[in-house]
Amino acid sequence: MSERRLLGDLFTLEYGNALPSEKRSGHGYPVFGSSGLVGFHQKPLVPGPGVIVGRKGTVGSVTWSENSFWPIDTAYFVQPKVPLDLRWLFWLLKSLPLNRLDTSTGVPGLNRNDVAEIPAFVPPLPEQRRIAAILDTLDRTIEGTQRVIEKLQATRQGLLHDLLTRGLDERGQLRDPERNPEQFKETELGRVPVGWEVRTVGEISDTYAGGTPDRQNPTNFGGGIPWVKSGEVNRPTINDTEETITQLGLLSSSAKWIPPGTPLVAMYGATAGVVSWLQIRATANQAVLAIQPKEAKTSARWLYWSLTLSTPRLLATVQGSGQPNLSKGVVDELRLAIPSSAAEQNKIAALLDVYVERLEAEKVQLAKLQALKRGLMEDLLTGRVRVAVAEVGT
Repeated sequence: MSERRLLGDLFTLEYGNALPSEKRSGHGYPVFGSSGLVGFHQKPLVPGPGVIVGRKGTVGSVTWSENSFWPIDTAYFVQPKVPLDLRWLFWLLKSLPLNRLDTSTGVPGLNRNDVAEIPAFVPPLPEQRRIAAILDTLDRTIEGTQRVIEKLQATRQGLLHDLLTRGLDERGQLRDPERNPEQFKETELGRVPVGWEVRTVGEISDTYAGGTPDRQNPTNFGGGIPWVKSGEVNRPTINDTEETITQLGLLSSSAKWIPPGTPLVAMYGATAGVVSWLQIRATANQAVLAIQPKEAKTSARWLYWSLTLSTPRLLATVQGSGQPNLSKGVVDELRLAIPSSAAEQNKIAALLDVYVERLEAEKVQLAKLQALKRGLMEDLLTGRVRVAVAEVGT
């Protein structure tokens, strides 16, 4: 029978025991603190499986242990008073804003008496098991998607480096400097394919920064002209902007029109050196540098990827105290290894685009799964949506 009950009727939060790091054996059973796993010890304090709740420090964090474990004195562990499915209880506690119960004035702390007074919807035990199974299945799917994203991100930089320093042969394969050293030459940027050139950004591109209209004049802003700020360059692709300017704002400032399909580089602040791709016709402020190829034989998309690879070298030229600030002159002097044909440049860019499209698709899927999980937790753990009795095993 379902009912609303206080958490204190269902379980108690018991104190963990101190176990200094120097006294932990380093192997065996997991040791948990308020923020989760902190080590291992040769013997447990509590038989598993079990639920750990942060008491001091990371208040209200909820951790699951499949095995027997040792909770230290910054954490509580759950001791059921009545028959409960522990995985359901884990999800229930995860759904509650326990961090808001911090009552301390110094080190954050969770009072277990406050937790005991929280009311909760308690379905029958079979329904608890079914709810836990649903959420566990979804959580495993999320974890699998996160692993795919991590793997893609880990290999992205290597692929970027290989394609932009080794290029593709006539068969569309990466050139191999070990098997075919005669296909490469040494340059100031290292070994690159024979036939490639090392040239500066300024030699192959027209670069220009934008401007900011006078903010004291409200008629300069709120028009129909997209206006990119340096913080927005943190996005890989720019399809819209947070602010717009008017024709008056454009004419009264140094802002300029930038065509779609242009690489943008942030020059100041936290995003300095970050490269983005402008998908729309827009303008920008003075902290954003537009980089347009001068000749048709230079692919703008290849240039975007080459600038992305070169960000660490670019920032290294202006490293010092505080946040790095770039300038048009610094970017213009950046040297790039350039494939001799636009066809090879386009093939390199296309391969990188496909790879990143997959990465972005996985990120979109992850966001959808996480939203679904939040919705299901809200629906199932509050009783708003019930698991039908016919679906519940006994």
